[in-house]
Amino acid sequence: TLNVVDVNYDVFVERKSNGTIERFAEKHPMRCYFDVELDELMREHGFSRRFAGQWFTRQSPSATSWSVLFAYELSE
Repeated sequence: TLNVVDVNYDVFVERKSNGTIERFAEKHPMRCYFDVELDELMREHGFSRRFAGQWFTRQSPSATSWSVLFAYELSE
């Protein structure tokens, strides 16, 4: 099965003109990839990993990382 998580947002918008507040909610199902899973998928299509790091900080990813940037290049 695919690793899918639901990311739920509760958004509050205040109108500056009259101070009223509106609320709306959104649910976004998102597919999660583990590094080995993503590496295998990319390898199957001729790519190899160049870099992986946490978004913004570029520190090494960990089990608690929320978002990770992966960079791949076409293998020769």
